[in-house]
Amino acid sequence: MEQAPRFRSYDNTVAGYYIVNFGCRAQQADGSAIERQLADRGLVRVTSAEDAEIVVLNTCTVTAAADQDARAAIRRVRREQPEAKILVTGCYAQRAPEEIAALNGVTWVVGNSHKHEIGDILMVASQRNFLPLRDFNVGATDSRFRGTIYASDIFAHTE
Repeated sequence: MEQAPRFRSYDNTVAGYYIVNFGCRAQQADGSAIERQLADRGLVRVTSAEDAEIVVLNTCTVTAAADQDARAAIRRVRREQPEAKILVTGCYAQRAPEEIAALNGVTWVVGNSHKHEIGDILMVASQRNFLPLRDFNVGATDSRFRGTIYASDIFAHTE
C-alpha cells in the first residue's frame, strides 16, 4: 500500500505546525479537528509558533477587539517566525477573507465553509508547487503564494 506524501521542511524533516485558537469552546473543538487533519497528513505538532513551518490561527470575530487580536497575532508570528506559512481560519476568516488576505505574511485564508478541507488544501499546495514549504515565498512580490482565499457561503455547505 502506497504511503501518503509527507510535508517536509527545508532540512527535509517532517514539517511542524502550531495552532492558536481564539474565542469560544467551538473554536477549541475546531482546533482539535484541524490538528487531526494535519497529523493525518504527516505534519508534527510543535510546542511554539517559533518552531513551526505552518502556524494556524483559528480566529473569532465576536467583537472588534477579537479581530484586532487576530491581526496582532499575524504580525507577531510574521515578526518572530518570518518563514512560517500562516493559515488564518475561523469566524473572522469567514466574515472578512479579503481583509485578512491583504495582511503581510498571510499565506492562506480558510473560512469556516472550508475548514474541514484544511489538510487537503495544504497537501495540494505542497504537491502542486513541488517545493519545500520554506520556498513558498511568503512576503515576496510573487503573489501566487500570498493570501489565497478559500471561503464561500457557509450555508451552502452541509459538512
